[in-house]
Amino acid sequence: MAYEPDPNIRLVTVFTTTDPGLVGVVRSLLDEAGIEYSVKGETLRNVLGWGTPGVYGVGPAEFQVRDEDAAEAAALLAQISGHS
Repeated sequence: MAYEPDPNIRLVTVFTTTDPGLVGVVRSLLDEAGIEYSVKGETLRNVLGWGTPGVYGVGPAEFQVRDEDAAEAAALLAQISGHS
């Protein structure tokens, strides 16, 4: 079911990667911490069937969280290699 995004929610990018292996790790860490997130660019890769971030001009996967969760998420993800 489609829904309208809430214009009052400000999203902040806390992790960017072109490593497909890290996408699952980041998802798992954020899920376990109970932090809601969105992965910018993921839908386009999946629709095109490429599956791997950074391929054929498609940018990296960008994990975005609510502004109020950004500090906690960044601290949680800072220990992952490849963080940018």
